[in-house]
Parts: sequence; C-alpha cells; structure tokens
Amino acid sequence: MAITVDEGGLVAGLVTVQYLVEELVSEIASGHEHSPELVVLSGGGCLKVQGGASVRDINRALGANRARPFSVEVP
Repeated sequence: MAITVDEGGLVAGLVTVQYLVEELVSEIASGHEHSPELVVLSGGGCLKVQGGASVRDINRALGANRARPFSVEVP
C-alpha cells in the first residue's frame, strides 16, 4: 500500500498492490467482488449496499465505470 502525493506534496490518493496488478494484468478474482448480493438496486432509486462492497462494486452497479480513479483534495 502506498500514499500518493501531488507535485505540491499534498496527499492525492492511496494505491494498493491489488489495484496495481488489476490495472496491469486484469481483474483479480476474490471471493467477494462482483457478488450480486453486495449492491442491490431497489425501487425508488435506492441502493442496498453491504458493508463488504467496494467503491468499484458500487460504481459497476450504477454503470459508472471510470477509466482511472478520481482524486479528492484534502484541505
């Protein structure tokens, strides 16, 4: 695991070994990823999300796949 910083020295994100391998090779199959029970779209625009769901699982359920991860500036 590594913390990434921008050119100003501010924290820009977090990188895991699994993320790097997935980006370089392909998806790593783990027991909990892509399980239909983790994120369930219900009526009224609501989501039922299990605690083990990753942001990637939620994005996929919403059809919001991103080519690269987003970053958040920390004040």
